[in-house]
Amino acid sequence: MRMSLWILLLSILALSNILVPAYFSFENRRLEAILHREYSLRVDTVSRYWKLQDVNRELNRSYYEVVEANRGLENALSGILDRLRSTPYNYTLIPSREFSGRFLFAYTEEMRVFVFNLTGGWDGSDNDFRSDLYKIYMGWRSIFVYVFPPPYEVYLPLINIGSWNYAYTYYHRYDPLTNESTWCCDEYLREVSSCDIVSTPISGASISFRYRRGGCWDFAVVLVSLYYAYYDIAGRSLPTMYISIGAEGVEEFSHACVLVKLEGDRVAILDWEPITVSDGMIEFLPFDLARRLHSRYWWGWSILYKGFMMGRPYRYGSFGSNEEFYRWLVEALG
Repeated sequence: MRMSLWILLLSILALSNILVPAYFSFENRRLEAILHREYSLRVDTVSRYWKLQDVNRELNRSYYEVVEANRGLENALSGILDRLRSTPYNYTLIPSREFSGRFLFAYTEEMRVFVFNLTGGWDGSDNDFRSDLYKIYMGWRSIFVYVFPPPYEVYLPLINIGSWNYAYTYYHRYDPLTNESTWCCDEYLREVSSCDIVSTPISGASISFRYRRGGCWDFAVVLVSLYYAYYDIAGRSLPTMYISIGAEGVEEFSHACVLVKLEGDRVAILDWEPITVSDGMIEFLPFDLARRLHSRYWWGWSILYKGFMMGRPYRYGSFGSNEEFYRWLVEALG
């Protein structure tokens, strides 16, 4: 009995001498693996850190260059603002289409007084309204001198900052998720020191009215603007537009006149002579009849209505046929 107990104890002691070293050896290998992973992670993190520092340094440099460019831009603009304050309507620093929308058909106080002196305002009757439209036409026609090309030139400054020269700051971008890097660029305006002012010719109703001379373009644009002035005085407005016309089979013929629209397809057309007028009043006739009268005025040519411009709201368009123009006149203008 005692011998069996000693044998059992010796067996347990021998087994423990085998298992304990094996366990510690396994644990040692596991801890070594963890240490290697942590070390690799640390090396990778340090590498990414230095790459991010490079990116940050490039972005910092780019930022300060942008700040420097902005300061240069401010200095460049400050020297020309005084010149801009003297330009008509201060419309220099806006897109060209917005400039046209505000300037092309804008009337001046002189033009408004001119209209009021011709009409005395509106008494509220339809006959007086149509009579006033005719008076405005005749008043403008009586002081307008046809000269082509117009003997005047008016210029506004076109500002060219930096001569449209752009510079790029390149930097290295590292993506830690994909472990990939790419070259990127930061675009900004650098050469603000080269700020040029180029004079560009402009035209509009206020300029043409001031000189009281020009071509059919000048005559039509001013008449539209004078009608806008009258509408503001009278408190009643009709769709009124500059229209460009041609003649079928007469390629060299291109001309501008004015069209005023009433309800439906009833229109008044005013060319070098008023096409639709009777008893000292503008007449609104169905478009087909007005077109025939217009053709008769132009020696029987078949008139083509090719395009329009209007200022309230500012818009323009062109047409491939009289049928297309008629659909626009009735459907788009109402």
